Amino acid sequence: MKKVWVIVSAIMVIAASGAFADKGDGFAIGGEGFYNFSGLELPWGGGLLLHFPGIPVMFEIGVNTTPVIGVEADYWLAHGLVAGPFSWYMGVGGYLTLYLNPNSNLEIGARVPFGIQLWPAGENLEFFLEAAPGVGIQVSPMAFDWHFRVALGMRYWL
Repeated sequence: MKKVWVIVSAIMVIAASGAFADKGDGFAIGGEGFYNFSGLELPWGGGLLLHFPGIPVMFEIGVNTTPVIGVEADYWLAHGLVAGPFSWYMGVGGYLTLYLNPNSNLEIGARVPFGIQLWPAGENLEFFLEAAPGVGIQVSPMAFDWHFRVALGMRYWL
């Protein structure tokens, strides 16, 4: 049984090293749920994730319980294989948030997402766990804001 496990693991590592080398070039659609551990927003929310061919940026359109509508764009600086069906990524990005409460406000900021990915069915279906610290500035009244968001989600790559 141990030999079978070693052979299967070796095949997965070899296959994964090629399968994930060019990831990020195609179209992807997915979703995520997130929790903000800090910042001015209330904690829970979710978003629609999109990636377009030829553009090295992951986009998100999200909402949370404040209510807030936000847009994020992340550029993946680095990504690679961990082992077997697991890989990782790290990037830099920015966000724009519109608060929809009676005192509507706008916030702009920067974030640093890093995550671990699981590819259970080859190169098309991705599950991920992401952490993203960030800092921003609200426009009116002027205020500094910081975030630490953790997200759990999936993307389907075509």
